[in-house]
Parts: sequence; structure tokens; C-alpha cells
Amino acid sequence: EKGVEIKDASRLWGKGIFETSKILKEKSGSQLTRVACIGQAGENLVKFAIIGSEEKAAGRTGMGAVMGSKKLKAITVRGAKRKYESAEPDKFKEAVKAATEDINASFTTQMMGSLGTSGVVDMYNVDGELPVKYWTQGTWEGAFSISGATASEKIFSGSYPCFACPIGCAKKAMVKEGQYKTDFEVEAAEYETVAGFGSMLLNEDLGASS
Repeated sequence: EKGVEIKDASRLWGKGIFETSKILKEKSGSQLTRVACIGQAGENLVKFAIIGSEEKAAGRTGMGAVMGSKKLKAITVRGAKRKYESAEPDKFKEAVKAATEDINASFTTQMMGSLGTSGVVDMYNVDGELPVKYWTQGTWEGAFSISGATASEKIFSGSYPCFACPIGCAKKAMVKEGQYKTDFEVEAAEYETVAGFGSMLLNEDLGASS
């Protein structure tokens, strides 16, 4: 609303994503400020560098390296509170209601809402498309030990949905036993991480892959 400014970020160069975000939020004077930034990987043009924002990451196609190549450390945004109105509010509300009902009735919604994205581990294992032992196999007898069903029973401690999402597949976790036991909540691993550190390595330790 107040326009766009380009500022010197040399003092932030070399800092990681979390530290950069913290500094920029504090400088803005508002926790409502949102930050998208890169860390050392993006600065050094690592081809798979991410752009980080809060606890989320744009992790594909190396966009962090693109920002780094432009010497762009971060983008900070703070919007103004406005009331937005639809041209046809009644029709809009009806459409939203219908879409939400369809989403909530979906098997995928119900499965991921309770089991997270790692809920697909069992499904992929049955279909023969679970990445196992560096893709040399498609099924694995240890799959259930790292599945969403097991995680839901043993380590999930809550959900943290993306803004306005009715599914809530992102989970919080606390590993309660074993080598990787924690006394605090962490973000539960998504399917790709569970598969990468679990089935790909024939690793049945849920704590290690989470």
C-alpha cells in the first residue's frame, strides 16, 4: 500500500533463513510481516536451493539459486487490512460451500487429514509404486512401520493446516521413545522425507525418518 522499496541487505548476506526472517520481522516492528528469503545455499547458487518462508519452503526447481543470482536476499511484505467483497456474494458463498463439501467428502481428504501425507505409504506399497532401495523395488514388508497410520498412533501430536485449508495434512510430531526421542514438538516429516529416509534405505525406524 505504501509502495515498494529496495534496500541494502549486505548485513544479512551469509545468514540462514531463520535468522534472516527473525531480523527482518523485528526491524519491521510487526509480527504480521511475512518474509520469503534465501540462506547460504541460495547465495552460493546451489542448484536445488530453496526459498524459505516461515516454516514453509519452495523446494523445487532451485528458485533459491535464482534469487541468489540476482543478489536478492529477501522479500518482506505486510498487507493492509481491507474488506474484500465479491461481485455476487451469495453465489460465491454457495460455490465455496459446495466446493468444501466435495473436498471433505473425498477419500484423499479424509485420509490425509488424519494420517498426513505419509498416509500414502501403505497405498503406494500395495500398488507397487513405493520407492524402495533406490527404486529397485516397489514394495517393502517394513512399509507399515513408517506409514501415516503408525505415525498417527505413535508420534503425531496435532495439525497445522496451511491458511484456510480444510484438509490439514501437515502434522506436528513428538518422538516419545528410542534414539530420536524429543521433549518438544517438531514438524512431522512429509511423505517424500519419510520415503527418502525410510523405504529408500530400508529403514524401519519411524523416529529416524520423521
